[in-house]
Amino acid sequence: MEKTLQRNWYALRVFKNRLHIVKKELEDAEYLTYQAMTMVDAFEGGTIKYKKVPLIPSLLFVKCDEKFIKNLKHERFDHLLVYGSPDGKPEPIDEKQMEVFILVTSSPGSGCRVSALSNGFEEYKKGDPVRVIDGFYKGATGVVRRIKKDRKFLVAIEGVAVVAVSDIPFEFLEKIETEN
Repeated sequence: MEKTLQRNWYALRVFKNRLHIVKKELEDAEYLTYQAMTMVDAFEGGTIKYKKVPLIPSLLFVKCDEKFIKNLKHERFDHLLVYGSPDGKPEPIDEKQMEVFILVTSSPGSGCRVSALSNGFEEYKKGDPVRVIDGFYKGATGVVRRIKKDRKFLVAIEGVAVVAVSDIPFEFLEKIETEN
């Protein structure tokens, strides 16, 4: 009897406009994938059309076992990067972090903006952790930071991406007490 391998979330950066091909192949192999999408309006032919577009065009998440992700990284090294540790080992994403990221990026709230992680991310780690207790993002945990004179609720997948949400009333937030 074969042991079932544990599946974890991993983040992929797919290059050369191959994200849709890789996503389809993963889904055909029955792996769960997630790409943060948003609706945008565009004026075409005299009418407004709504289209789904990726928040970060080349970022894809897949839930699979470690052996599969290592093989994928090896087979597609020329157009795919698997986020991981400095030594190159693929790093699984914490299940709770991924749940919160999916909740925030798939909610119908209009104030969501996702950014790929940059060198300036360290400044966002400061601040008190908070939980959203009502509204679209109820249950999400993150931190509140001031960015360009505006307060934002930030959710991060460390080393991969950060989500900044601006339209959450502060009455919907509660501070999470941390152990010192």
